[in-house]
Amino acid sequence: MKKIYGEGVVSMLPSSRGFVFTTLQTESENDTKGVVSFRQYNFDTGKTELMTKSVYLLHKFGNQYESFIAGVEDYVYCRTVQLPDARMLLVHIDGNACLLAADGTVKWEGSLKYKGFAPSDTIGDGDAIWCAYPESNAVIKYGVKLMRQEFRISTGASGGILEPTGLYQSGDSLVMTSGADGVIKSIDLDDFHVETIAEFGEPVYQYLKIDSNEIVHAKSGIYRL
Repeated sequence: MKKIYGEGVVSMLPSSRGFVFTTLQTESENDTKGVVSFRQYNFDTGKTELMTKSVYLLHKFGNQYESFIAGVEDYVYCRTVQLPDARMLLVHIDGNACLLAADGTVKWEGSLKYKGFAPSDTIGDGDAIWCAYPESNAVIKYGVKLMRQEFRISTGASGGILEPTGLYQSGDSLVMTSGADGVIKSIDLDDFHVETIAEFGEPVYQYLKIDSNEIVHAKSGIYRL
């Protein structure tokens, strides 16, 4: 395991030759305001470099980012899910969300809160999305057409994962990271077999697999498994 970057990471996004990520320098640990930087890690060179805001927005929102970010106050903490037909789902830190057409037209607005809590992560699955709710030990699948629950996994059950914080889908398996015990587990959505991928002695917030590279965002920084 190799450490790529230290503390202060907000989130990561895959890119063609590595991944991009944002960092936040604050005066206190729980502060959400400070100096934001945009960085890119290259697998070929093994180096981390600063990148411009516009390049970061292109990675996060796609080619139509100028249409999608209109009216978005917090583009750093909001979650984005690219959907079929060039649609985009924006999920804000407070749990409010909106579905945008390719031209930026709002097609749906509502809340993705579950038991009063906003999702910590949201990923796409065709015409559906998966949301993680660490406070409720739940991962929920919503159909985008009606934005209703299609499936719910109680992750705190025996053999599951406590406080799911991050999600990643690999084929028929859903990878979850734990904000409680630092475990990363894969759940087969066909038979619900659970397999442990890695264990950290600290909270883990995100897992990405880019080609054969497994990248983890933990409390102390970014690691390559």
